[in-house]
Amino acid sequence: TGLAVLGVICFWVGAWGTESKAPGVSPDEAIQRLEKGNQRFVDEPSRGKERAALVQGQHPYAVVLSCADWRVSPEILFDEALGKLFVIRVAGNVVDTDVLGSIEYAVEHLHAHLLVVIGHDKCGAVQATLDGGTLPPDIAALTSHIAPAIASAKSRGLDAAGTMNAAVRENALLQGRQATE
Repeated sequence: TGLAVLGVICFWVGAWGTESKAPGVSPDEAIQRLEKGNQRFVDEPSRGKERAALVQGQHPYAVVLSCADWRVSPEILFDEALGKLFVIRVAGNVVDTDVLGSIEYAVEHLHAHLLVVIGHDKCGAVQATLDGGTLPPDIAALTSHIAPAIASAKSRGLDAAGTMNAAVRENALLQGRQATE
């Protein structure tokens, strides 16, 4: 009895035939790491009770909307066990119809009654919106959700760092309002 990954569909992303400029691992090594990590999760005897409880169902007490940025893992930030938080991660912690549907599911079906929206410093999605310019269509769609927060932050007449910090805060507040209206 465990929560093993039953199937994985992998898509290679990035420009085909180009070398990555970012330090990292090859797609093959990434798959191997994920498979080994999942096997350790399944085999870990100390996690048996936790996994057995999770298989029976989830009972989160809070919904956490967080940026997809790896530096902001809600389970680690709040030192909380698996299944206690209903975590939704998306770049810029934006609320669109899919995210809103996930929040509504957690509230209606899992009875979580608290929404926490986490913004973080050096958010790439907020910075991309602040920088403006031409963006690929899907990134532009994402940043359109952040744009009102940027306008509010820019209106304060702060320096660049202050504007960025204000934009992150304004964006978290904006997304929270949009999710609860």
